Amino acid sequence: EMVGSLHKINTVDWWILVARPRHAAYRQLWTSLGIMAVTLAATTLAAFGVAMILTRRMSQRFESLAEHAQLVTRGGEAADWPHSTIVEFNALADSLQQMSESLHERARLLEDEIAERQHAQEELHEKALLLEQEIGERVLAEQNLQVKQAQLEALNLTLEARVQEELAKNREKDALMIQQGRLAAMGEMLSNIAHQWRQPLNELGIMIQTLRLEYDDKLLDGRRIDEFTDDCMRTILHMSKTIDTFRDFFKKDRSLQQFDPSVCIVATVELLKASLQAAGISLRLDLQPECLLQGQPNDFSQVILNILNNARDILLARAVATPVITVTSQQAQGVLVIVVEDNGGGIAADIVDKVFDPYFTTKHKAQGTGLGLYISKKIIEGNFNGTITVEHCPGGTRFRIAVPVRIAETVHGESD
Repeated sequence: EMVGSLHKINTVDWWILVARPRHAAYRQLWTSLGIMAVTLAATTLAAFGVAMILTRRMSQRFESLAEHAQLVTRGGEAADWPHSTIVEFNALADSLQQMSESLHERARLLEDEIAERQHAQEELHEKALLLEQEIGERVLAEQNLQVKQAQLEALNLTLEARVQEELAKNREKDALMIQQGRLAAMGEMLSNIAHQWRQPLNELGIMIQTLRLEYDDKLLDGRRIDEFTDDCMRTILHMSKTIDTFRDFFKKDRSLQQFDPSVCIVATVELLKASLQAAGISLRLDLQPECLLQGQPNDFSQVILNILNNARDILLARAVATPVITVTSQQAQGVLVIVVEDNGGGIAADIVDKVFDPYFTTKHKAQGTGLGLYISKKIIEGNFNGTITVEHCPGGTRFRIAVPVRIAETVHGESD
């Protein structure tokens, strides 16, 4: 019950016990430990609160950018892009605003071009009717048969030239539609970047909190500072790589190149990885490397992006319990076959033949333009001399792309 010590007095050969009750002896020690525990808890909560506030502010900035980007994707004009005191954030906001203005300007030009094409088609139709009427008059007017026949031949020559001109205009229209599809995909990619950056930003916030705690605990030294710097730089480089991949995907390079389609597929998947993970969709890749194709890598990436976006949207719309997208590639007899398969329940039989038609979509107008698969078909057939088909598979839909590789192999052999 007592805590104390014995002391001997030699002169009288006595032992003196100096003691006090146990609870009184340890009261000051427990009081000190309680004060230290409360102080440590309060400091930790304060640091965590500050870190959460800073992280929330950064997240709000990027959510604001994502909202403006989605507004642009839906066809609206997003003015007054958010700015802050962060230079890099302001630079990104300015770039996105310039891109938005360019997108609306190109959309306006495309609308004007479509109106001109429609007007030209109406004029051509009217002239065709006049031509039929003129032919009927020639049959009735036998006395002017030779003169009318010469006029008919001249009109036929003119008609052929006009047909060639319209064909050239249609090719230009297809090119504009492909560009429109790429711009629409750009808006979706901005949302993907927001998803892609959330995790690195959270990691930076956690590392900053950890650094403060280690500083308070006197655990910081040169080695720990170097480790912290390396971790932060790796996270920042990962975010920078995301921007570089996004920029390369939309780079305007129309020169023919030899490229490995498996590399293009992996790069495209990286752009969609964050949105797929956020949706809980598993992606399985089984790609055969070192199969060279001849063409524009960005066009090929756009085809893969359109198909993956469609698969993701159908899996989300139908709330599949275990959503999975599988991408495989295999070369056989000079043909590279790429298969993209999902388990979203498949396409209805009455619309399966329409999925590649222009402006055909099962989505709301605000969510889809109906150009993605049409553009993909034009790219595969026109630029790669291949085929793209869609069919039912057990529990889902299967897109099959077949592209001949003999052209790429021939060019490669000549260069060697």
